[in-house]
Amino acid sequence: MVDCPPPPAAPWRSYPLVLVPDDPEMVFPAAEGHQDVATDTYYASGILDGVDSGRRYAFLTIFAKNERIFSVLSADFYVLAFFDLDTGRYDTTSEFDLPPGHAINSDNINVTRGRLDVTYRAGRRVSHIQARQNEAGEPVPFAYELELIGRGRTGAEMALSLCADALKPPQPVGGATFGGRIRVMGQDNTRGIAFGK
Repeated sequence: MVDCPPPPAAPWRSYPLVLVPDDPEMVFPAAEGHQDVATDTYYASGILDGVDSGRRYAFLTIFAKNERIFSVLSADFYVLAFFDLDTGRYDTTSEFDLPPGHAINSDNINVTRGRLDVTYRAGRRVSHIQARQNEAGEPVPFAYELELIGRGRTGAEMALSLCADALKPPQPVGGATFGGRIRVMGQDNTRGIAFGK
C-alpha cells in the first residue's frame, strides 16, 4: 500500500459524526461497519489519471456479504472492473461462493464492527476497503485505503492501490425523507449512505 497523505481539512471531518439524529446505526465511524444485518454491500468507483502514462481509467468494485440467506448461504461476492477510457478496453473479475459448485458459508468476505474494514480473500489474493488509521491506531475521519486485486476475464492480472478521501460529507440515501432507511433484497430498514464527488 502506498503512503497516504492527510485528507483535506473540513469542518465535518471528525468523529463521531451523527448522520441521522436518533438513529444509533447512522453514527460514524460505526455506521460503516457491520451492524447485525443480513447484507453488507460496499461500492467504490472512480476515474484515475495515469501519472506516468497520462491515460485515463475508470474502476468499479463491489464487496457484498450476504449472511443467513435461507439460514444456510453466505453468498459472498467480489467484483473488480477496469475501463481504459482512452482505448475503450475493459476487463473484469467476478468471484463468489454461491452454490452449486462452491462451499456453503465459506465466508470469503469479512466485515468488521465499529469501523470500515472489509476484506475479501481468495487463495493468496487479498482485497480490502478500510478506514485509514493514524499512528495511534485510530481511524482518520472519512479517509480510506483500497487494495483491489483480481484476474480479469482476459487472464490479465489486475491490481489497484488507492488512497481515497471523501471531499463532501456523507448523506443518508433518501435524504431527510427516508433518513437512509431503504428496502433492499426484501430487507426493511436497510441503511444506505452515499458519498458524492
